[in-house]
Amino acid sequence: MAILAYPLCVIYLAIFFFFPEIAAIILLALATLLWLYILVITKGAKSRVGIWVKDKDFSEKEQGLLYKYPAFFRYPFVSTTISEFLSVVQISTIIMAIILLFKQLWLYLIPIAIVFLIFASLRPKLDPLFFLKQLYAKQKDPLRQMEVKTDIDFMGIVYDKFWGIGKEERAEIDRAHKKGENI
Repeated sequence: MAILAYPLCVIYLAIFFFFPEIAAIILLALATLLWLYILVITKGAKSRVGIWVKDKDFSEKEQGLLYKYPAFFRYPFVSTTISEFLSVVQISTIIMAIILLFKQLWLYLIPIAIVFLIFASLRPKLDPLFFLKQLYAKQKDPLRQMEVKTDIDFMGIVYDKFWGIGKEERAEIDRAHKKGENI
């Protein structure tokens, strides 16, 4: 899906260049609908997490993580793919803002800024592991870096436990990832 984002954004940017007023409003409407849809999925997933998860199987801290990021744990592929798509759209909103500034359409910068902020708030909820890994890479303080690494490991443990992935299966998955990186 992320691969489809690039051609769609290029086509949208071409349309946006010629009809920026209409395209800005349509983008805001679509972003709002997507935000509401993800909000409904998240709320629905939070209510169904109790069905998927038996309280005795998970500690209180693990349940808190499951309830905080239900879309990521329940629909990991879709969640991360949508997050990647939103990042492409966020980048294109910057280009759209430049086009609006060039055409001196100041009023239409507001919907573009709102779209950028909506997507900026959605992405960490959809792919929290990516943002934790980014934070880990940026940390200069070793103590803070250790704390972030602990959070990353904890999220991996909860993910494996949620999906029933054992130690042997995790080792096999890790070997396959390392083999794929070497190619």
